Amino acid sequence: MADLEHLQLLAQLIDSMEVAINRLERAYQDNDSENFEKAKKVIFDFYQRISEITEVN
Repeated sequence: MADLEHLQLLAQLIDSMEVAINRLERAYQDNDSENFEKAKKVIFDFYQRISEITEVN
């Protein structure tokens, strides 16, 4: 994948992670354990994907 494509994908993943973090915070404030766990999983999935993209081969 070209560098520009990597950067665009990373930017998209980071934006999506920010949305998931907001959902995590809202679930925490609402004491909503189900949505908290869902948001936590989504954030971890984004983190893994970002790690894969930025991994040096």
